[in-house]
Amino acid sequence: MLGLQHAEAIASAGGIPVLADIRLDDIDSEGFEWKERFGELACAIQADITQPESVKELLQNVLSRFGRVDILVNNAANNPKMEKQSDIEFSRLEFFPLRQWETDLAVG
Repeated sequence: MLGLQHAEAIASAGGIPVLADIRLDDIDSEGFEWKERFGELACAIQADITQPESVKELLQNVLSRFGRVDILVNNAANNPKMEKQSDIEFSRLEFFPLRQWETDLAVG
């Protein structure tokens, strides 16, 4: 996950990484490994960046915890070729569903 590499870079420079994702299933932000890797204050927050209200809540959460935001790295993306959602072949533009295109634009 590219976000974890960004978090490592921020932590190695003395910053406090805050990862935001729509799914936090694979992230143990309270675990020892996480704290060892990114620092005691690092955290992961669930947010849906396609929903303005969710982004506002994310910002308020970060501001209430840390008082400011110094850096924003936006590496959110969908990858339907990798995240196969159906039997549709997404590698050819003419088969790319309009709904998937709209979802990708909303995330990006």
